[in-house]
Formats: sequence, structure tokens, C-alpha cells
Amino acid sequence: MTTRQTIVTAIERKGALKPCDACGNKTWLVPSGEGEENGVTASMLLGASLGPILTFAPAICNNCGNTRLFHLDTLLGDNDG
Repeated sequence: MTTRQTIVTAIERKGALKPCDACGNKTWLVPSGEGEENGVTASMLLGASLGPILTFAPAICNNCGNTRLFHLDTLLGDNDG
């Protein structure tokens, strides 16, 4: 199972959280799954009729709520490019 900490570490390692595009804030929240402090973060699923299932981890600006979605397969893969 992918944990919240695994996702946060991958985001930090890749330097993926720049200041918010909307307000310039530098503080982000990467939430846990509902009721699961260390569980997988919320995900967005695309149905089979639309193609493969894609999962994303959200990062939410603590100031304005702007939300970034990170594709988990890319984020957690070993490609640092």
C-alpha cells in the first residue's frame, strides 16, 4: 500500500511543490485518505471505457485551496527526469 509519507517524500525528492500559481503561498497540504492517517491519499479514477485507470495524489494550497494532482505511477516511479 502506498502511504501518505511515501507520496510526500516522492514530491519533495522531485522538487515538485513550487509556490502556488494562484496566490504565491508556499505551504501545501497532502491529505490522507478519509479516516486513514497513513493510508493512500484520495485518488481520481477514470473508467475502463475511457482507457486505463489513473490514480492521482492531491496537494492543496493552505491559503487559497488551489489543488495540484500528481500522477502516482509517474511520481512514485524511479524516473527522476
